[in-house]
Amino acid sequence: MKYIVTLSFSLLIVTIISAQNVGIGVPVPLQKLDVNGAIKIGSTATGNDGTIRYQSGMFEGYNSGTWKAFTQLPAGTLVASATNPNTALSNSGFTFFTSLYIDKDSAISSTPNSWLGVKTLNAPDTRINHASIWTGTKMIIWGGRLYGDNTIVNTGSIYNPVTDTWNTMSPSSLSARSGSTAVWSGTQMLIWGGADLVGDPLNDGAAYNPSTNTWTLINAVNAPTARTSHTAIWTGTEMVIWGGNTISGSTNTGSKYNIATKTWTAIPTASAPAERFGHTAIWTGTKMIVWGGLPSSLVNDGAIYNNTTNTWDGPTSLINAPALRLSNTGIWTGTEMLIYGGLGFNPGVSIGSTGGKYNPSTDSWTSTDEFGAPPPIQNHTAIWTGTEMIIFGGRFESGGSSNTGAKYNPSTNTWTSNLPLLNTPSARERHTAVWTGNQMIIYGGDDINNGPLNNGRYIVNSEANINIQTKTVIHLFSKN
Repeated sequence: MKYIVTLSFSLLIVTIISAQNVGIGVPVPLQKLDVNGAIKIGSTATGNDGTIRYQSGMFEGYNSGTWKAFTQLPAGTLVASATNPNTALSNSGFTFFTSLYIDKDSAISSTPNSWLGVKTLNAPDTRINHASIWTGTKMIIWGGRLYGDNTIVNTGSIYNPVTDTWNTMSPSSLSARSGSTAVWSGTQMLIWGGADLVGDPLNDGAAYNPSTNTWTLINAVNAPTARTSHTAIWTGTEMVIWGGNTISGSTNTGSKYNIATKTWTAIPTASAPAERFGHTAIWTGTKMIVWGGLPSSLVNDGAIYNNTTNTWDGPTSLINAPALRLSNTGIWTGTEMLIYGGLGFNPGVSIGSTGGKYNPSTDSWTSTDEFGAPPPIQNHTAIWTGTEMIIFGGRFESGGSSNTGAKYNPSTNTWTSNLPLLNTPSARERHTAVWTGNQMIIYGGDDINNGPLNNGRYIVNSEANINIQTKTVIHLFSKN
């Protein structure tokens, strides 16, 4: 008897479930209507809200007394198109709404002697008189004056040319400034000096560690006097600051900062060159060479500083030295200092497309060939590839900004043809350039004609799978 009751109860449960869900070809329906097979829906003239019919080759739904095709989109619905105009969409009741420009990353095999763009996503605001260094894998941009604005900043970003991506640096406790110097210690970027918004020089600095994205203020005890338009070089253990413009004028003083002991040591003025700013300074591996600049008048002299003994070895030769100038570039080849371009101040006398090679081992100058050289230029950049000097941008002596460049080989004393114009960065001066080992990266600057700036990478040696950024255009149309 107990068995029969239990069975009847089970049958009652099944009956109730089956009454709730209807199955066609389904033993246990899981929905109100659960069909295993095809369903044919026919046409009808009458309906209630929620009724579905198949009419004139399309499915329609009944709502609020009206049959509407399922293909009919609500007004305001947006659809995307690769083209504009799009006749098919227009004929279907759509109106053009807007266009979207989407950055798209692509990996390509780069071509030697060609330009590539630099991604704009997360890039820092375009600026001039900023600090820039190469870490061995990334370029760091910091500080400067915003392009087209009178604002100076204390922000920066890190650029990876392999992935073509930017990462924002953590906020710095240093005040905003332009014209600061920057050197790379191997693990940290050292920022020092510069000028504030009204042009007053500064005498503080900080070290930035990209591995931890952190800043540490540089010890201010015995630091050099506040200055801008000075130079800074890295010896391997110390940052050497020299010259520049102080609140009372140009100076020939300097100091060196030991990153390990976090202490400053003054550089003597005995046998030092005359005070100046706008000069160049390079590190030979054992000594610093200072040349050119502007004290009370333009100079074409220089001097050699011995970091080991903390003394000046003496002046550089004046025989065959380049003409008086400032705002020139100076780089070290491994055996010689190359000077090129700049601004001359002798009335009515152009320095032309001149430069010089200085050999410290023989204390002698050799003029660089002018044939094939860029036009007279200042505020340009120069990098050393290991075999050639590459010049880019600057302000022409005749006026206007440049977006051209050239390569100089000191071994043959010859200039090669100008850099390619296809995809070249826009014209500029007071920008920065770094050398990665196979490409020169141009960033920032100022166009005298206030034109828009785009940054770029000049590929010298081929490298597989360099990332570039292209823009994909999507046109949106709105349903009427």
